[in-house]
Amino acid sequence: MSSIKKVAIIGNVGSAVLAEFLKNGLDVTVISRSSQEVPAGARAAQADYNSITSLSSALKGHDAVVSAVGAAGIVGQEVIMMPPFLLASNKAAAGEIEYTILSTGAFLDFVFGTPLFVDFQNRSVEFYGDDKLRLSSTSIAGIGKAVAGTLVNADKTKNRVLHIQETVVSQVKVLDLAKTAAPEGAGWKEMSVDPEETLGAARVNAAKNPGDTFALYALIKAIILSGKYETEYREVDNDLIGLVQLTDGDLKAQFVPLLARAP
Repeated sequence: MSSIKKVAIIGNVGSAVLAEFLKNGLDVTVISRSSQEVPAGARAAQADYNSITSLSSALKGHDAVVSAVGAAGIVGQEVIMMPPFLLASNKAAAGEIEYTILSTGAFLDFVFGTPLFVDFQNRSVEFYGDDKLRLSSTSIAGIGKAVAGTLVNADKTKNRVLHIQETVVSQVKVLDLAKTAAPEGAGWKEMSVDPEETLGAARVNAAKNPGDTFALYALIKAIILSGKYETEYREVDNDLIGLVQLTDGDLKAQFVPLLARAP
């Protein structure tokens, strides 16, 4: 039985995590920079994320804090669970802090909700190389279930990096699913690009335009699809936390509708 009962949430997958925590009967506090409404059963608190004093005050009395990285970690998202804000103390160096890191792969919501793999609006796809790249992916809802499962089974998951996924996708797989959502007879423009050249050009463009969202997005896409980085987990720890992998039918029902709304 886990001794973790009172949990604080910080980060941009908080809503999905919060729902699962409440389902599991945990006492939850949502920490944010500004005031916000939270669902019944949870409480809200404010803190300055750049202030150790402010965060320590907001997190006092909690058994654990869940913190999620932002979009820069899209290739391999990580959700970190740890006792409240102790990583800056001497206990971190002494190995006295229990932690769990979830490496979740890319967000499925991002894969299907943006033109990352397939440009649904323009019916086009740029294949990077020979499309052998496979990408471990987990939905935001799945991450919520995984985080809750991790804390409920804290004795088995503490002091570990857990690799999880709900599915593995490729450009061809996403394209095949996209075609099922397109109007009958719709034509598709399929082309190939050189991963090395595309990544180099994206890096140059992002360096020249550091504040350009489109340049950053193009760089993230080029990095993911370059084939230079390991994007598919060889082994996963789903069984430890009770996360079920999705079938192709699940993908079609849950995520293909996102393609039609992608910008």
